[in-house]
Amino acid sequence: MTNEIKARLIELREKKHIEKYGFLDERFKGLISKIKPINNARSLEKQIKEFLELNGHICDKTDTKGRKVSSKVAYIDAIGRNRVIGRDVYHRSTGTVGKADLSVQIHGFRVEMEVKWGKDKQSDEQRKYQKRVENDGGIYVIIKDFDCFINWFDENEHKFIKIKEFRNKIM
Repeated sequence: MTNEIKARLIELREKKHIEKYGFLDERFKGLISKIKPINNARSLEKQIKEFLELNGHICDKTDTKGRKVSSKVAYIDAIGRNRVIGRDVYHRSTGTVGKADLSVQIHGFRVEMEVKWGKDKQSDEQRKYQKRVENDGGIYVIIKDFDCFINWFDENEHKFIKIKEFRNKIM
């Protein structure tokens, strides 16, 4: 992340703090200016989500992993040993397989964002979902790092604003 982008993120955090509390104390400036390093897909998703929400957009994390349910029971047997019986069962998600990681609303336009880190690649299900979104006129973006995301956001936000203004004029 470049220093320019860090400064931009810190400025957004300061504005949000002032909006919420009415002031910005020096004690809080140090906390606000701490930006956690991005070292995996999860931390990149969190940073993107924070940036979008600080800019007033809606951003939802989509999780289609399912859940693990444990039926394990621990007990002490007749000779005093600790025993565990039962097993973990994995329940599949009811969500759409291949759905993008982040579902975002930018000035009224829905954008699906798939976050890939390092050597991660899209699965076949994700490619099918991307094709469905794009065939329906939607926007699907693959984000590999925060700088890439900021560049995409800066290039496209003004387009969304112009289309939104035009749409508001004709309605």
